[in-house]
Amino acid sequence: MSALNIVDVEAMLRTRVLGRPLRYLATVESTQDIVRAAANAGTDEGLAVAAGEQTAGRGRAGRPWWSPPAGGL
Repeated sequence: MSALNIVDVEAMLRTRVLGRPLRYLATVESTQDIVRAAANAGTDEGLAVAAGEQTAGRGRAGRPWWSPPAGGL
């Protein structure tokens, strides 16, 4: 599986807010951490973050979430 092509994905979005902006990062500890930091910095609503790999993600109720390279959403 190849890396997510943000330009192609953005072209297919039919939303005005959700996924705008859309960020793709190859490897992160947690996408939630990226979104939280952006929100604290005043990023507008709608930000969506996708990653090729998460090494310390969290799911519902704080459960660990692991996403191998090119193996997640």
